[in-house]
Amino acid sequence: MASDQDRFHSCFHGWIIQQHTDLEDLLQALSLDANDTEKLILVAEKSIKHFQEYAEKRTILVQDDAPSYFSPTWCTSLENSLLWIAGCRPSLSIRLVYALCGSEIEAQLSEFLQGVRRGNMGDLTAQQLVRVNELQCKTIREEEKLSTRMASLQEGIADQPLALIANESRKVGESSGDAESVLDPLALDMASILEEADELRLKTLKDLIEILTPLQAVHLLVATKKLHLSVHEWGLGIGHVASLLCRLMDLDAVICTSKRVYRGASYKLRSMVDLEKARQGITSGWQRRQPDVETVVVKTMAEIG
Repeated sequence: MASDQDRFHSCFHGWIIQQHTDLEDLLQALSLDANDTEKLILVAEKSIKHFQEYAEKRTILVQDDAPSYFSPTWCTSLENSLLWIAGCRPSLSIRLVYALCGSEIEAQLSEFLQGVRRGNMGDLTAQQLVRVNELQCKTIREEEKLSTRMASLQEGIADQPLALIANESRKVGESSGDAESVLDPLALDMASILEEADELRLKTLKDLIEILTPLQAVHLLVATKKLHLSVHEWGLGIGHVASLLCRLMDLDAVICTSKRVYRGASYKLRSMVDLEKARQGITSGWQRRQPDVETVVVKTMAEIG
């Protein structure tokens, strides 16, 4: 039987795969059906439906282990550093609308001044901008309410009875029925807050889609998926390089020994310069955005070996 962590991992990675599929469908709609309002609406609704299904799955799974969702092992360290209540801030989608609007107006400024319109984010009307601004103010107020509830939950750790249970225990961190009686309701409260945060994320996106034209909505969904998937991939790359650098740091101990024996043969690491050369090889490879950073490591280590 799959463990909780296995099910959490499977749910997240299934969502990543689904987003790649949805992104392909959205891009195809922009390429082939940009003038077909009905098809644009259908592809946008399908993408929103998949997001809602993912949120519903999380609502069920989070009941088993809510704390895991606030520091998920299935996400990269970069993704975890950007989390707000186990996901992105709902207002992020609104900020993205403003960013896309500004960049597209700038890119098409000459056409814009000539009255040419493409129907993308650069063509947001004054009425649309007013509605987006109202939605942003409303969403931020809801975010603050949830953030306050989450802060109260975290600060409650120092209050009775949990603080007293920890202080009076004979062994630090020992398991006890008293601690579990407090931690279990705490986890359920966290699950409740996460569920409300997911609902706010979904509602904000739906409200935005309603404000935008079908073509603008598809442009926004493309941008949100590209951003999420890119952050995920960037995080994987950073984590991979960090792991390789840590492995190189282990060579420091080897440098202190003039000789090592491997399968009966002796060899000598020439100097600290060798280690520095290896590190520089990885760094330069990463800066050049090599497709396979591990290849750089293997090549560099072979040169100094």
